[in-house]
Amino acid sequence: MKKIIYSILLLTVTNSVFISCAKDEQIVKQIEEKNKIELTDYGFFHNEGLSLYYKSQNGFRETNTDVIIQKITTQLENKYPKEFSNVDISDVKNAFKNTDIQKFNIVSFWNSKKEELYLNNKLSPKIGGLVDKILKEEMSHEQYMLEIQKFRKENTLDTSEQNSLIIFENVLESSKQYWSSHNSHKLTARPGSQAIIADGMGALMFVYSGPLSIIAGCATSLFVNEAL
Repeated sequence: MKKIIYSILLLTVTNSVFISCAKDEQIVKQIEEKNKIELTDYGFFHNEGLSLYYKSQNGFRETNTDVIIQKITTQLENKYPKEFSNVDISDVKNAFKNTDIQKFNIVSFWNSKKEELYLNNKLSPKIGGLVDKILKEEMSHEQYMLEIQKFRKENTLDTSEQNSLIIFENVLESSKQYWSSHNSHKLTARPGSQAIIADGMGALMFVYSGPLSIIAGCATSLFVNEAL
């Protein structure tokens, strides 16, 4: 009798644990699906973030990094709740903490953060090497887009590296389109300038975090343009 009772209790506990785990997995899956953005749509949402932010500012120039990042997030979340609701932006805020955007330099920012990204497996050093080459040779937009294609052909990339490269390339191309037609926000950005490469680099540095990558790309773009 005791064995029967024990077996029933064990079965009940096992089922409870199984149901609990299944629910946890379902919640995680729902969150992932809720914020899932196609890799080739990152550039579109990047441009949307910039447009929505500048429209909401109505000519006012904000200088507080936390406020700018929060406003970008709020605007995107309001228009695209499926992709941006409940996004934790603390990583981006912390990365730009104490940043004077009037003196912001994307190259210095990149150099101060890249080793930490490599160490924490948030970005491949191989992809980082591509960025270093683009910056060192001060490539134009056309030159670094060709360099990305060359890099893809000459290197064996794992899935994560391939995805990072797709996002980097997509944001760069969309950024060129945006700044080529929006040069009136104080903004003298031209294809090939720091403002364009900053968009892609900001997204790449937070590529591990999904939608946060888009918000970071918008933020770095805004900061660079304020410093131009």
